[in-house]
Amino acid sequence: MSRRYLRSVLKLLRRRATHLSTISAACTLIATSNGAEGRHSASAVVATVDGTPIVRREVEMSPNAQMLLFEFRQAHGRDPSTPQDHEAMERSRQEHERSSLAQRIRALVRERQIARFGITVDDEEARHRWAQDLAKWGLNQGDYETQTRRGIESVVAALKDVVFAKQDPDKVYQDRLASLMSRRDWALRIQYEATPERIAVMESILALPEGDLLHPLPGYRMTISSEKLNKAIDAELVRTDPEFAEYMTLAKTDPGNEKVASKSPIYVEGKRDQWWRQRYREAKIEIKDKRFEGVAAMVQE
Repeated sequence: MSRRYLRSVLKLLRRRATHLSTISAACTLIATSNGAEGRHSASAVVATVDGTPIVRREVEMSPNAQMLLFEFRQAHGRDPSTPQDHEAMERSRQEHERSSLAQRIRALVRERQIARFGITVDDEEARHRWAQDLAKWGLNQGDYETQTRRGIESVVAALKDVVFAKQDPDKVYQDRLASLMSRRDWALRIQYEATPERIAVMESILALPEGDLLHPLPGYRMTISSEKLNKAIDAELVRTDPEFAEYMTLAKTDPGNEKVASKSPIYVEGKRDQWWRQRYREAKIEIKDKRFEGVAAMVQE
C-alpha cells in the first residue's frame, strides 16, 4: 500500500437500479481503455519533466468509468444510450487524462522548486498547526478523529454500493451523502476512489488504531509547505522585480499609500502566477505519447 496514496485519501477527507444503457456505457469505456489504448502498459512513460518520467497509470482515467457516467447524467439528465453519447464520453475521458497529465507536470515543477528553496516541513510543525485549529474549532483530537472516521465509513459504504452492488451513483449520493458533501466532492470520490483496490485502502485506514488515523497530518504539511513556498517566491520577486519590491515595502509600512491602493486586490497572486508561468516555460517537458500532444504547450502558455 502506498503511503503517498494514504496521505492523499486523508487529505481529501479533510475538507435506481442500473439500466442496460449504463452497463453498455461502462463496457464501452472499459473496452476502449483495454483495447487499442489499453495495450499501452500502465508503466509506459507518457511524458518527462526535466528527465523525471510520468507513467500512464499516473494519469489514466480508465478505472473510473463511473465518474464519466456520473458526469454524463449530470449534464444530460439521462443515461448514455447512443453511439454519439459513448463517443462524447470517450472524448471526456481523454480530456480528463490530458488534464491529469497537465496537473502532474505542474506538480513535478512545484516539487523541483520546493527542493531548490530547501523547503521542509516536519511533523512537529504540522502537529502545532493542527493543535491551533482544534482549539479554534473547540475540538479535541478524539472528537476530530471520531468525526473523520465516520466520514470515511460513509464514503466507503457509498463506494461499495457503486462498485460492488452496481447502484446508480446519483441515488447513492442522495441516500447516503447529500448531507455530508457536495455533488462535486462525490464526483471526485467516484473519480479517484471507485475501485476495489482504493476501497481496500480506505478500509485499511479505518483499521488503524485510535490516535493513528490522522498521522502524519498530510494536509497540514501540504498547507505549511505551500505557505513557505509562497514566502520564498515573494522574496525572490522582491530581489528581481523593483515594482513588486516597492509594493511589498509600502504594503507593510504605509498600506494607505496610493501606490498600494491602486493595485488590484490580487496583485500579489498575479505576480506569483507570472512567476510560475516562467518556471513552467523553463522546465524541459517532453511528451512521449502522441495522444497527449499539446499538453506541454497548455502548461507553458
